[in-house]
Amino acid sequence: MESRKLWMDCIIVIDSTSQKLRSLVRRRCHFTRDNQGLNELMVELRLVKTFLVCARELAYFWFSLGYPENSKLGLFYHLLRRLENGLPRIDPAGAASSCGDTLENVKQEISDAYVEMLNSVWLPVFLSEYRWRLLDYEPSLFRGRELYSKLLDCLLKSSSPRIEEFMEFLDSLLENLVDISFMGEACDSRFETLFEPLFEALQEKLVFLKNFILFARMQGKLDEAQKELMKHCGVVALSAAHLCYAFWFFRDDDEVLGGVELNISLSIEKIKPVYHEVRSAYIGVLKFQSASLTLSTQSDMFIVGDFVDSLLGNLWELLQNCPAAFMVSLKHQMQALYDGLRFLRNILKKQQEKYDGLDGRTKDLVGAVVNDAGVAIFSLYQKGIEEVLAKEIDATIFCLLDKIELIKEEVEKKHPLALKFDVSTTNTLELIDLLLENLKELASCKVDAVSFAEDRVNFLRSYLKKTVKHPTRHPNLHLQNMQEDLLFLRSFMENNLEQLNQNEKLPIETMQNDLVFLRSFLENNREQHNQHEELQAIWSQVIEVAHKAEFVIDSLVVGDVSFYSLMLLDNITEEIKLVKSEAQNATTISKHVTSQARSKWSTGTTHQESHQVANQESHQVLDEVNLVKTELSKIDDEKDVFKAQKTTMVLNQAFYWLPNFSKAAISKWRGEKTETLEIEADKYVIEAQEVTKSPRDMPSQSSISAINEVVVDLKDQEQAIIDQLIGGSKQFNIVSIVGMPGIGKTTLAQKVYHDPSIISHFHILAWCCISQVYSKKDLLLEILACIDEKDEYAERNENDLANTLRKHLKQKKYLTVLDDVWDTEAWNALKESFPDDTNGSRILLTSRNQEIPGKPHLLRLLTEEEGWELLQRKLEVTREEGYPPELDVLGRQIAKNCNGLPLSIVIISGILATLDQDGWEKVAERLSSNSVVGATGQCKSILELSYVHLPDHLKPCLLYFGAFREDQEIPIRRLMWLLVAEGFVQKNELESTEKIAEGYIMALINRSLVMVGQRRSTGGVKTCRIHDLLHVFCVGKAKDQNFLHLVQGYDEFLELDELQHPRRLSIYCQPKQFAKSRIFCPHLRSLQHSTSGVRRREVSYSLSCIHQMKLLRVLDLGHISLGFTFPNELCLLVRLRYLAVLGRMNIIPSSLANLLDLETFIVTTYYSGGGLSLLQDAFWNMQKLRHLHVRGALIDLSLANDNPESSSVLYNLDTFSTPKLYVGQSLDAMIRKFPNIRELKCCLLESEESTSDSIKIVAMDSLRQLESLKLLLSQVSPHHIELLLPSNLRRLTLVDFSWSLLSSVGQLSNLEVLKLIGQSDGDGVKEWDMEEGLFPNLKVLMLKSLNIVCWKGSEDNFPCLEKLVLEDCVELEELPSCLWETLTLQLIEVHGCLYSTGDLARDIMEKQMDYGNEDLKICISGEIEDTSSWSD
Repeated sequence: MESRKLWMDCIIVIDSTSQKLRSLVRRRCHFTRDNQGLNELMVELRLVKTFLVCARELAYFWFSLGYPENSKLGLFYHLLRRLENGLPRIDPAGAASSCGDTLENVKQEISDAYVEMLNSVWLPVFLSEYRWRLLDYEPSLFRGRELYSKLLDCLLKSSSPRIEEFMEFLDSLLENLVDISFMGEACDSRFETLFEPLFEALQEKLVFLKNFILFARMQGKLDEAQKELMKHCGVVALSAAHLCYAFWFFRDDDEVLGGVELNISLSIEKIKPVYHEVRSAYIGVLKFQSASLTLSTQSDMFIVGDFVDSLLGNLWELLQNCPAAFMVSLKHQMQALYDGLRFLRNILKKQQEKYDGLDGRTKDLVGAVVNDAGVAIFSLYQKGIEEVLAKEIDATIFCLLDKIELIKEEVEKKHPLALKFDVSTTNTLELIDLLLENLKELASCKVDAVSFAEDRVNFLRSYLKKTVKHPTRHPNLHLQNMQEDLLFLRSFMENNLEQLNQNEKLPIETMQNDLVFLRSFLENNREQHNQHEELQAIWSQVIEVAHKAEFVIDSLVVGDVSFYSLMLLDNITEEIKLVKSEAQNATTISKHVTSQARSKWSTGTTHQESHQVANQESHQVLDEVNLVKTELSKIDDEKDVFKAQKTTMVLNQAFYWLPNFSKAAISKWRGEKTETLEIEADKYVIEAQEVTKSPRDMPSQSSISAINEVVVDLKDQEQAIIDQLIGGSKQFNIVSIVGMPGIGKTTLAQKVYHDPSIISHFHILAWCCISQVYSKKDLLLEILACIDEKDEYAERNENDLANTLRKHLKQKKYLTVLDDVWDTEAWNALKESFPDDTNGSRILLTSRNQEIPGKPHLLRLLTEEEGWELLQRKLEVTREEGYPPELDVLGRQIAKNCNGLPLSIVIISGILATLDQDGWEKVAERLSSNSVVGATGQCKSILELSYVHLPDHLKPCLLYFGAFREDQEIPIRRLMWLLVAEGFVQKNELESTEKIAEGYIMALINRSLVMVGQRRSTGGVKTCRIHDLLHVFCVGKAKDQNFLHLVQGYDEFLELDELQHPRRLSIYCQPKQFAKSRIFCPHLRSLQHSTSGVRRREVSYSLSCIHQMKLLRVLDLGHISLGFTFPNELCLLVRLRYLAVLGRMNIIPSSLANLLDLETFIVTTYYSGGGLSLLQDAFWNMQKLRHLHVRGALIDLSLANDNPESSSVLYNLDTFSTPKLYVGQSLDAMIRKFPNIRELKCCLLESEESTSDSIKIVAMDSLRQLESLKLLLSQVSPHHIELLLPSNLRRLTLVDFSWSLLSSVGQLSNLEVLKLIGQSDGDGVKEWDMEEGLFPNLKVLMLKSLNIVCWKGSEDNFPCLEKLVLEDCVELEELPSCLWETLTLQLIEVHGCLYSTGDLARDIMEKQMDYGNEDLKICISGEIEDTSSWSD
């Protein structure tokens, strides 16, 4: 007893010391080297505690270890005694190091003790498992079994105290595993890649053992068979404890680590029910339970819930590694069972009030389902499972799924689920059209449900007959529930499978007819549904049932045919029938269902055919319009000519709305007087706009500039900040802009940051947005990207990045803007990277918090007059016709009620721009009622009001911004592609979906809801973002409507199980967290992952969970490395429209051709070989592909070798980068394969036929739609080629070019942007003397990294030039004289050029100002000294 007390005292001391260490670390906050030492001591003490707990139970006392004779153990014991009083306050880290040394000295003794204990308990278990094999051969082996068994029985006895002590040991071991996972990477760089997955798997399996034991104990004492299982558990746990100890204390010994790695894998395998003995023991324990599992306390509910959690872990493991013997139906029902068990887990652990409200019979059913689910799951682990057994388990799971559905129904009776889908974000008519199309696809697809039914009817007949005769031979059905299951299976066989077999087709006609009826009903009541509660309720029910039907139908289309999917088809058919019945009973229902609507879907006409008909009619209408315009052009009267021109303009605008015109309407215009034509045209255009719900005054890209330049007049404050940054002391200084959300802090900081005086004053400029959620590494990478962007930076740790940044800034005069700083912790994490070299360097912070460092510059709210002036200016831009003076009073009242907050005024202007006087009055009344809530509260109210006033087709587009991170700059092009892929864009035969999507985004910008970020060289919008207050609104609203869910950080993954079938997920977390998460969302249509741009090359991740989401349309994995091989699982996602991947892959498999609906495909690869092979079968067969982009490598394309013409033509391909194109006939053949390409970036290479020195013609003039072209010419001899480019080309970039190409380029009459980057090798040209008349419409010219010294030109060059950029032209000394006289110039940028070049730019500005061009600005930075002259 004295020895046992000694053990207890040591354990108590370790617990006490661990608590004190934890408190000490928390007080010290930062993870310093000292804190790491304290954390390591905590880990080591808890590892020792696990050993002591285990040794205590095995009666392995000090005397067995040689205490007190062993001096090392004596030191160890006295160390523990000293720790009772805690570590000294003066030097806790030093004391921790001393304690660690003592533990290091005794580590071998403890490890040896573990081995001795393992040897003591392993033999009886080994003999128990294999005695049936050995008993007949060597009975003597069992003579000493009792001696060893007594030692193991000390560890595992059925009495409650002993079990509790074993659970204490298990809990301590699990705590060790958590510690190792937390500290492992910090202590050993190999941990993440080699050991972390193993320790996580071991932890999960030990948690399973713990939960299984607790679950088994709920029904009474353990029998002998179950004790054998418990002994097995004990041995595995003891082995795991030793492995944890060995890994930590011997992690510097590679030989020991190799053994640890191997034995962890073996331990995991021993816990799995793969071996017959283990599986039989698990199933035996479950079958020993009574059919009725009573959960009398909350603790019982948690125990069962935890066991369900462990069953989910086992089922997930099976789903990720399904044996080939598992048929499709079994896999599908396993997925459904996973979903059902998650529901049970939630009501047992997270929503216990739902379980409490159930009646006794349903509660018993919950227990029975959990028990039988365990039996079914464990049965699936056996190797080489036979087909008959697999079908039996399939039938068992189907019965379980039916019971879970019954439980769900009972829960929903007590706790009805609110309808989550919002009418405003769902185009219900399009959704029903999609369902009808999918039903037609289901009727014609290769899914053979009839064969499945025939096979399963035969199986069930045999199975039911056999089970009735010999019930005990079927362990997969619990005896007490078997009769009920057999009746259910017989009923389903007779009423579903046999009917399907007889009819030889799926019963979808009823659903089809009911959907046609509902579509007609909704269309007839489109305008009234918001005014009548009954109609609104029906509308919502239609949306809800339509989404359910979409999932069921799509699941069958992709091949998930099973008992369960056929049952769901029956159920959803009945639900649709009930909704139809309610619609028929509605008082406002239209009694007539148009025969046209019915015939459209019940006959053979496809959706594509209906589009063709509409297209033919549209062309006929166009012909009519052109005739009208021809007749109008013949009018001679001056007055009538003016009206005719106006009418023609209106008709041109009508082209956009053409699908809504009738031929009769066009015919009506013909032959009428001009005045009538004008009136009628205006009327029909307005009507067409109403039908399509187009945003009013759809802005163009060019008008966006004016819209966004109407901001708060901050000139005085802007200049004050600039003066603080440029003037004052040379000492390092911090300036802060402080104010409430929406007051204009970021706007002011941006204006300062881009001011020419700031750009020319500082050597280095950097911008970093911090926000509320951040990581130090991401912030450092963002700052470095502004200074010296390199991919390899992402591979470095925080300390290396901090040092790298400091070196870049050393001795440089820098300005770094830290935007949206929430607290001082962010600054404290970064400040060591900013050196103070007393050279005038500055930090500019923006924050809501006045406690941040630096002298705060407080932004004030606007006065009433300033607010009204801002509102006026916004309305003057957004409303072309302005607004009548009688609205001034209302306008002033509205501006006043915005409480002086600029953001509120800007957003309210977007609402008012679309409303008449009545609308203004309602807005003023709404704001007056909320005027007392304060500026921020009023802003939130205005955001809600703005959302309400959005047209329905823009609401999902706005909420979609919630998929991106706060303050994230979103590329417009990527956003357009996503909106199209998500199905938010209403298709139009006359414009591309991308153009329409761009119009949606511009409309949101026009309403001041979306802000412009970066601009393109021509002034268009390149990136956009939303204010953080609006971001919070979008995230919340999207979540409430089950439209989209933003998951930030690993902790929020835990909430996913509680979501009701999310349709879109946007996950922001580290790749490691994303890879190990268990995302199971079968209904999911969109999945995006992001991680602040940090892309690690050396670590690749397996994402086997993705293949469970067969219905995905959007999948963005562009921030997580998938390794060297393109995952074949992605090629099974046949519904994909948008796919982005990252990895080191160098080949795309031919199975990609399965993705027939794919429209956008983006690949980022780190493959060092330089080429990405796209197999011809995968590429040329993807007829819907519109955007193909590969970053980091060139695309190796090939046509069919035997017959190049046999390769398909990709008529829909719109943008493409970066293929290899070989100069010669192969290039001509290749570009004919994408005749409608609009944007192309390609690399020209020499072919065998082009190796001679003769001039080769690169003919691209056949690409009539091409607007943007980038040519990489480093692999060819540019002076040996001649470019034939299409005349409609607007943007051209030449990389490694020859000056000889520019004579033909300069003659392109529509060219607006030209970028010349790098001269070709061997091109020694130092002078560019332009011919007369070149570049007649060029607006933007960039010269980068060129060797020219003298640039000459004539007066008629660049008559339209607006922007000139000179970058790294380190020898340029002379500019063409025409630049001094080109009055269209607005901006000249000079970066990294000679001081003399900068002086020329300054002289141009002075001369132009003399000519009256006061709009010209110059931006000069990084000037260098003249080191030579051309004459030298």
